[in-house]
Amino acid sequence: FGVEDTPTLLVSILKDRTVAQIQEAAEQGDLDAAYLLAVAYDVGFGVAPNRASFDSWSNKAAARGGAAGIYLKGYGLLTGRGTVQADYAKALPFLERADALGFAKASVLLGRLYYEGLGVPPQRRAKVRDPVKGLGYLEKAAQADQRDGLYHLGRALVSGELGAPKDTARGFALLERAAQKGSAAANAYLCYAFDNARRFSEARVRCEAAA
Repeated sequence: FGVEDTPTLLVSILKDRTVAQIQEAAEQGDLDAAYLLAVAYDVGFGVAPNRASFDSWSNKAAARGGAAGIYLKGYGLLTGRGTVQADYAKALPFLERADALGFAKASVLLGRLYYEGLGVPPQRRAKVRDPVKGLGYLEKAAQADQRDGLYHLGRALVSGELGAPKDTARGFALLERAAQKGSAAANAYLCYAFDNARRFSEARVRCEAAA
């Protein structure tokens, strides 16, 4: 269940099913429904945002062993969603397990954690950051054609910062692919880059796509 954009999926699903129906399926043990319900409570799609309900359903989704649910639990711990405090060390086992199960979004978060220190307290980043390891996870996500992985690896290669090898040609190719898959961030980056290069017609297309 490797959706690119779960909120968009929720909008589509809620055209045909109510949140009550999704909750009923979740209560009957449906892995996908538990994951979707947790996201619904997190972002407020079809229900009022509820941190405690997010915690409850993300815990259930993870406990049932689905890769998406395990990822969501790790994401919640890394970013401090629900009622929990952000804790990268507690998030790591969940993200690593989801990554091992082939959930590419987990690869992206692991890549960003090790490459740029995402979710790591500033005083710990120097010890935790491992650019080679981080870029390896981002490469794995990009190879899976995961939109956010394409964007973050592309941006790293274009900039050549934080220990990334500079490879402008490949970096822009990855950003173009991310943009094709609907990444607003990639379109915004390309808008800025094309504008700086005075490629105004291309910049305008990317700026409009990013809006």
